[in-house]
Amino acid sequence: MSPIAPTPRLEIDDCWNKIGVQGDGSCPELERHIHCRNCPTYTGAAEHLLDSSVPADYLHEWTLHYARPKTVVETDRRSLFIFRLGAEWLALPVDMIKEIAPLQPVHRLPHRRNGAILGLTNVRGELLVTLSLDLVLGLEATEAKQEKSGLEKHRLLVIAGEGGPLACPIDEAHGIVLCAARELTEVPATITRATASYSHAVLPWEGRSVGCLDQALLLTALNRSLT
Repeated sequence: MSPIAPTPRLEIDDCWNKIGVQGDGSCPELERHIHCRNCPTYTGAAEHLLDSSVPADYLHEWTLHYARPKTVVETDRRSLFIFRLGAEWLALPVDMIKEIAPLQPVHRLPHRRNGAILGLTNVRGELLVTLSLDLVLGLEATEAKQEKSGLEKHRLLVIAGEGGPLACPIDEAHGIVLCAARELTEVPATITRATASYSHAVLPWEGRSVGCLDQALLLTALNRSLT
């Protein structure tokens, strides 16, 4: 029995680099799949590459690759999750994030109409206390809402709290970025934004200044908001 011939290699439309999470984020499928890796188009492209034939110059290209001198790799790197609250871009350590879920209805709690507690939200069958991160961080309402255009970008940030997971609505979730410690700069002493007191560093990213929230300070503020 003759072997099955491999599929010829075709040009792949890498839409994830153009309109997906690595592009401008304009793909309409992101509302449903949240990330390109969950999209059938992305999966289909991977399957096609695995089933396609090896290019004629494959061995030559990789021979040249491994023949290059070794370069020093940055070892002090960290993974940060970048998101937006109103006009401010913020970042949290990835290990503090349990899940990014679609925005769900919030069921208000009796006698808790004031403060940062918004109510309870059902996330995968589990009722989670939902907090306004705007209020926890001391953002003014006008500042926190000024860029809230397009509900399709809103997400629910599920944070690993000390007493269990907590849910916080956010205006936009960019995703995970890997950065070196040397890329982080100190929080300027002249900064007046409310989140400055909760930030331990600033990450220059795509022309923006992202406030890197201090994990311990944020957890303390979240616990204080629960009482």
